[in-house]
Order: sequence, then C-alpha cells, then structure tokens
Amino acid sequence: ALMGGLFAIAHEVEDPKWVYRGLAAGLGVSTVIAVIQEMGYQPVIAVLQGVQNPSGLFINPSLLGESCAAIAVLMLARREYWFAALIIPTLFMSQNRAGIIAFVICLAVWLGVERKRGLGLLLMGACIIPAYLAITKGMHPWDSIPQRFDIWEGAWQGITLFGHGIGQFYVDFPQYSDALSSEASPTWIMTAHAHNDGLEFLFELGLPGISCLGGLVWLVYRQGPFPELLALSSIGITALVGFPLHVPFTAAVASILAGCAVGRWSVVGRTELHRRQGVHGWVAESKPVLVTEGGRPVPV
Repeated sequence: ALMGGLFAIAHEVEDPKWVYRGLAAGLGVSTVIAVIQEMGYQPVIAVLQGVQNPSGLFINPSLLGESCAAIAVLMLARREYWFAALIIPTLFMSQNRAGIIAFVICLAVWLGVERKRGLGLLLMGACIIPAYLAITKGMHPWDSIPQRFDIWEGAWQGITLFGHGIGQFYVDFPQYSDALSSEASPTWIMTAHAHNDGLEFLFELGLPGISCLGGLVWLVYRQGPFPELLALSSIGITALVGFPLHVPFTAAVASILAGCAVGRWSVVGRTELHRRQGVHGWVAESKPVLVTEGGRPVPV
C-alpha cells in the first residue's frame, strides 16, 4: 500500500526537484550524526552500539549506505553536485558493501554518459581506495556470502507457480532449508528475507507476481529519464544481495523514483499537460515532432 500510494502520487508530480532535494537534505542530517558517531558519540540509538559503523538516523548502517548510494547517484545525474557531496562521505562511513559497489558501478555509467574523462578519473580515483577499504573491512570481509548462497538455494527449492503469499518467506523458508539453523544467533535472523528481492518476490508471489514486477520495470526503463533510471539501478544492484524493497525508506524512494519516471509531464500551451519523451528517445537523440491541433502544438 505504501509503495503503490507513493507511486501514484509521484506520477502526478510535474517537477520532482524539491522532492529529490528534500530526500538529499534529510540524508544530510544523517551525515552530521554519522560524523558524530564516527567520533565515538552515540546521540541516536543504534544496533550493536560500540561495534558498528555510523548509521545516522537509520539505526542500521546497511540501510544508511543503500539509501545514500541511490540518492547520491540521482543528484550526480541531475548535476546537483552540492547535494551529492553532502551524501557521498556518509556512504563510505557506513561501509555498506552493496551500496558502495552499486554507487561505483552507477558512477562509472554516469561518467561514461557525461563523457567527462578528467572528472571521471578524479572521482573514480577518489572512490576506489575508500571503496576497497570499506568492502574488505574486518577479518572476514566475505563471511556473509556463503550464508546468502545457502538462503538462495533454500528459497529456490521453495518456488511454486503461484507462490506462498505475501510475507510468507519468513514462515515457510525453514521448510526448505536448515543450513543456518546450526549457527549462533543472530545469524538466523538473516532468513527473515531472501537477501535478493527478485527471488523473494518469486517465492511469495510466484509467476504472476514476478510478471507484474517485470512489467513495471520494463515500463519504467522504457520511458524513464536518465537520473531516475540510474538511481533505480543502484537500488536494483543492492536488491541482488539485500532487500531494499522490503525496507520502508528505500522502498519509498524506489516508488517515488518509479512514479516520477513514468509520469514526466511537459506543459503544452497554457493548461494542457502531455508526457515528455522517455529515455528511449533520449538515447536516439531525437526530439518530439509537434503538429498543430486546434490552435496549440501537440507532441506526436
């Protein structure tokens, strides 16, 4: 209901500039708190205090990192660099591996589209070292990967044509896998989600549900503007190893981005609104053809 409602509202927004700036400014508040947390203070309650990375207002640093990655690439693609600069340090402070990898991939895509070679080398060089340090954090930086493989294997065994129902993964998953049951808590909490949103949707909603999701993705990527698509791609990358579409904030951001992507409007005449050309036209570097109908131009 949250995602559907936000999608419908965002679809009617003519110019989402201040929506995006509001999201970036909100994450900027977390930047200030994350810096304070990095200094050893805990003004906000956090999970496993004293042994975790800064989490800002998000309690969990993984949620902070995934959120910052999406909004940072969005503001870069919209060329609002001050907002991006406000968020990027927080992304690296969170040391969220999926978010950092998603950001670096989307940054490379953005630089390729913008064709800014000098700036590209500077930004990539500035990101590579902190990205490497964040990704290889701790004594066993890849210790969660085998656990994810175990979860994915069990989830795949439970796939049915029509699924198990919304929210049933946590309940039904143990019927298909006990790979994590012998491990100490809190490892078992990982099975609350499949750590792959596509796989979890398939497990719970079956072929009809994943088909609807695929149709929505096709619609958005067919006509969406580049900044929104880049930010959604960041969320999609993190969704391969996490569950951003099951976390309220990142799910809300994805819904807003998707709604704005398919609801782009352009004023024609004084009162008439028409959809703008989507990314398929942007790639072709073409402009909509205007014809006169009833004394006002209408895009064809």
